[in-house]
Amino acid sequence: MFLSCLIFLLLEISGVDIWVQDHFYNFQSKTWLVDAHAAVPRLLFYNGPKVAIWLFGLSVLGAAMLHKKVIARFPRFPLRRDLWVVIGTLVSAPALVALGKATTNTFTPSQIYRYGGSVPYVKVIGHYPSHDHPVQRGRAFPAGHASGGFALLSLAGLATTRRGRIIGTTIGLLMGSVMGIYQMLKGAHYLSHTLVTAMFCWIVFLSWRRILPVRSSIEFSRPRIKLRGGMRILIIEDHTGLRESLTQYLQEQSYVVDASGTGDEGLWYASEQPYDVILLDLMLPKIDGMEILRKLRQKQVSVYILVISARDGLEDRLEALNGGADDYLTKPFPMAEALARINALIRRKYSVKDPVISVSDLRVDTVKKIVHRGDSQIELTALEYRLLEYLTYRRGELVSRTEIWEHVFEDSTGGNSNAADVYIGYLRKKLNSGDLPNLIHTRRGQGFILGEEPS
Repeated sequence: MFLSCLIFLLLEISGVDIWVQDHFYNFQSKTWLVDAHAAVPRLLFYNGPKVAIWLFGLSVLGAAMLHKKVIARFPRFPLRRDLWVVIGTLVSAPALVALGKATTNTFTPSQIYRYGGSVPYVKVIGHYPSHDHPVQRGRAFPAGHASGGFALLSLAGLATTRRGRIIGTTIGLLMGSVMGIYQMLKGAHYLSHTLVTAMFCWIVFLSWRRILPVRSSIEFSRPRIKLRGGMRILIIEDHTGLRESLTQYLQEQSYVVDASGTGDEGLWYASEQPYDVILLDLMLPKIDGMEILRKLRQKQVSVYILVISARDGLEDRLEALNGGADDYLTKPFPMAEALARINALIRRKYSVKDPVISVSDLRVDTVKKIVHRGDSQIELTALEYRLLEYLTYRRGELVSRTEIWEHVFEDSTGGNSNAADVYIGYLRKKLNSGDLPNLIHTRRGQGFILGEEPS
């Protein structure tokens, strides 16, 4: 807002607007550089962009309304809240600009005496002389046509990476600038009108980002998270390289990993989905890590939190640990150390001290991901291992099919699938080979228990 006011005042005080428009007007032929009635430029830079923006807005509206179906096919689809931010900006920015045009009393360059018009040139903050006051009000400020293009600056809100935000911002600036320059070339706007409109649309976009917070009432759903199995980790880290490296490394260690680059999205994930460990950066956009930590502990979310931060001061570590963090790791750090700390937190969660968990003659090495029954090593698929590891951590407890579903399988078809029973059958066949005693017991209608035959 400060920058908008500064730009506006500098252009109003100076004569830049008239100086620029003089370059677009031929004083001898009394014509503008672009004919306002020329069909091709009007189609390319006026009617065409307006139709394209309307179609884009309708498609975003449709995507927001059909979000569940779309996100099932495209897991990286934008959050519904961000779609509504784009819709709100596309609708309200031009509407507010139209209101401003009706309120101000400014005429276009082609309407003033200097360029063959019939009214005097008066700036937005100026006053018309009493002897030469226009009969009708001018409607040239702000730049209404360009506002539709600049409203596309909201595309920056759909991206979670810096590159995506740059691309979104560039599209909005380019579209609005092309539409605004076309108006200037045919004498319909001044430079100041276009620049101020660009800043105004950016303010509208940021306002919608504030109006629609993480848990907005207008937001009906969030992106579906694929529950692919095993111990589940959430990474909330805005540095793209580190986030992607951690994700790939932990996935190679048979962990299920969800990742977020912003604080508000990460808070939603952590609040709505069950995780074993959260890796939390402190310096995040939108909502910082300490605020996320406080909110999760206030909600009594049962999850272990490993803070990963470049802040290496004693006060920072004490603040995080006293605020509810379970461990603190200073950047940069070896991936192996992060993995060791994650394993330690998971063992603490399930009250396991030894990384090799034994159930009768079954041994599951949660570090090396190796399974032995007696003296024999059992070869398991990745999904079978993740299922067994989860049952091993929950040894002696009744584990429902829903809990198994949430920790092992994708949620695309709901919890009615018999996939849990099928893979329990696979495990039994491999673990009980050679007439060994059964270790996985079924309680009809309730779930499964890993352990010796219950009494």
